[in-house]
Amino acid sequence: MTTPRLILLRHGEVPSHRGDVPLTRTGRQQAQVTRIAFYADFLASADRIGTWLHHADPPGEAVATVASRIWQLAASLDHVDRADLVVGVTQSPVIRSLARHYAGTDPGEPGYLHGYHLRTHRAGRVEPSPVDWQREPE
Repeated sequence: MTTPRLILLRHGEVPSHRGDVPLTRTGRQQAQVTRIAFYADFLASADRIGTWLHHADPPGEAVATVASRIWQLAASLDHVDRADLVVGVTQSPVIRSLARHYAGTDPGEPGYLHGYHLRTHRAGRVEPSPVDWQREPE
């Protein structure tokens, strides 16, 4: 018996969001291209997040967009006392997009409680350093 799968996608371009309206010509082209170009590889991949990370123009958000949004969040914490610690719990695509964009490498699927400590600098530079909360303290 096979396990049912569900894929949720935002629809292609429509002329308006009032009522049940058909896709525009561009929307139909988007749906066709998306279905063929990205999702065939995505669904066949053993590392779907890696497929998204390394795709030149994935549907939805690009790696740089996700990484930039997280950097903006980190930079917004300048008002927090340096003695304080802010911990954000997230999923692997966010962690891997940070590594790919700011560290220049994709570490692959991280283990549980692995991630990055982000140091932001006024000039807009982000310095990620790996964190492994399961490692024994020295």
